[in-house]
Amino acid sequence: MNKKREKRTILGLILIIISTSIVTIQSEAFESANQETVEVDVANGLPNKYPTEIPLLLNYTLHEPILITNDEELAEIASNGTGTENDPFTISGWSFNYTEEAVYINGTTVYFVIKECLFNSNISYSFSTGIRLENVANGTAMIENNIFQDNIYDIMIHNSDSSKIFNNSMINSFYCLYLTDSKNNQIIDNDFSNCFNSICLSRTYNALVCHNSFLSGKQSSIELYTTDNTTIHINSFEQNMGVIDEGENLNLVITNNVFNQSNRGGLFLSGYGLEGTIANNKFINSGILFYIAQAYNLIQLDVYNNTVNDLPLGWVINVQNITLTDNYGQLFLLNCSDIIVENQVFSNCSAGIILVECHDIIVRNNTLVGCFEAIKLCYSKNIDIYNNSCFYSERGIGCIASLQNVKIYNQSLFLL
Repeated sequence: MNKKREKRTILGLILIIISTSIVTIQSEAFESANQETVEVDVANGLPNKYPTEIPLLLNYTLHEPILITNDEELAEIASNGTGTENDPFTISGWSFNYTEEAVYINGTTVYFVIKECLFNSNISYSFSTGIRLENVANGTAMIENNIFQDNIYDIMIHNSDSSKIFNNSMINSFYCLYLTDSKNNQIIDNDFSNCFNSICLSRTYNALVCHNSFLSGKQSSIELYTTDNTTIHINSFEQNMGVIDEGENLNLVITNNVFNQSNRGGLFLSGYGLEGTIANNKFINSGILFYIAQAYNLIQLDVYNNTVNDLPLGWVINVQNITLTDNYGQLFLLNCSDIIVENQVFSNCSAGIILVECHDIIVRNNTLVGCFEAIKLCYSKNIDIYNNSCFYSERGIGCIASLQNVKIYNQSLFLL
């Protein structure tokens, strides 16, 4: 920093260093002062599949919270623009002093973009929200290239269709993006770090969640509550529970994602009425888990070409009279009979061997190491499980509604 800059009063510094799998955040609190600036230095280190448009240096002007309830108020407060699709009203370059909501927009019909702003609250405030949009006209809202930190909600969107949320960084917040009663929304190229819940979709239709990165989430990266036609595509989930399905989620597409370091479930299916496709995903020390109420619905899923620790995720449906000799990273048997599973090695995955609505199955001479659940039986009968070794798993062998002629003997169990 040159001498001229050294003479200026620095009220805040947020340093965001983003790499392929590590995001390090350092922030310095700043005080309220009219027309003083906050500098943000963002290192450009994301891989090509997670591009960022955030400028390397942003100067923010401190601004009071904004309340907008019609087009005229939006035009009055905007930095520039005319409200058309090609020249939207723009809110840009501001940091906000707030304890509840920084920007609230309701009932507008013109185009606008909120970009290159800083929303840094104190998470101890009960309802600190960066941006809240309600009843905004279809396709008129864009939120891009902003930084959110220490909020209860970074962005809340209700009853506002075709909104675009691009290239934002969200850090250490409780709910980063909470989207309800909306359709055709796009959530693309955002970075989420050390948040409790990154994205929640509730009663949404045709949402696209693509090219986002999620690091070190405390609870879940994406929660789905009663959605239809949601696509989760080419995202990176690191050290967190990746996607949690709750409620009724139809036509769900989860493809080409990476789930890393979450053996409690990169993908956790716990709702009801699940339909959709799970394909071309890579699970590393992770995998698929499900809640017992969801077991009957697993057979409705189209699951293919996924890997767990560089081995195939076996999804075997309606198969009889075979011995499985291939090596799997995780193995699901659904409505199968007269199957032998033997000499397999499963390590550091969500669950090793899962039987759902199966009968006359032999599971023998397998080794399961470091799995959250080693062997799980649901609604199955006439099962022989013997001579298996389970090491360092949180749960060994579980039988759920599988009490008819299930024999478990001669196991080596060393649990956590």
